[in-house]
Formats: sequence, structure tokens, C-alpha cells
Amino acid sequence: MHRIVLLLSVSAALFGAVYLGLGPVQAQEPPREDVALTTGCNLKAFIPSYARASALSAVTGDIAGGNPRLWFQVAGTPDFLLYDPRSEERSGVTTLDQEAGFICVDQDTTWNRPVLRR
Repeated sequence: MHRIVLLLSVSAALFGAVYLGLGPVQAQEPPREDVALTTGCNLKAFIPSYARASALSAVTGDIAGGNPRLWFQVAGTPDFLLYDPRSEERSGVTTLDQEAGFICVDQDTTWNRPVLRR
């Protein structure tokens, strides 16, 4: 009896996976929103849309063109650290550790970021 139930369960799972396109339950992508970025530098919040320690390439990857660069002020100083996805060697930071920073773009574009989690 247990073999029959097990066989039916496995068969149903295979049928769902093969014929219905159902796979293992996957985490859903968080909802997203388009944020307008104007030519020049735009002060924007990154956290909580992105988790602390996220790769900054995830942020710039969500920006549609415009040659994005990210600038973060070093706390207590007038200095800034650059993240340039086209030049990792000249980037002073590669992971997100500040709540906000500047997104600088060469032309008006949009940033398709995860909706701010509240």
C-alpha cells in the first residue's frame, strides 16, 4: 500500500514538473519600481531595497544605460569612494555598506530597483 502511494506521489510530481512546467517552489522576485535618474548625480537610498553587503554590480545592473557610477561619502570626511562597473580596478568600494549615495549618469535613464521594503 505504501509503495502505491509513494509511486502515485512521485508520478504526480514528475507529471507536474514535466508537463505543467512546475518545478520546485522558488522564492518570488520582489516587486520592482522604475526610478527616474537625470543626467548628472542623483542622491538615492540603496538600503533597504538592497541588502547590506550586496555587490554594487547588482545596483548598477538594474540601471538602464547612462554609464552609471556610484559615489559614497567617507563618513566624517569630505572624501568619496567610487564604484565604476566598467573599471573595478579604479573602484574604491565594491559592496554596499552605506544606506545612500550618489548615482551619476551621462544621460537621463531609469533605475529598476526592488521596491523599498518597509
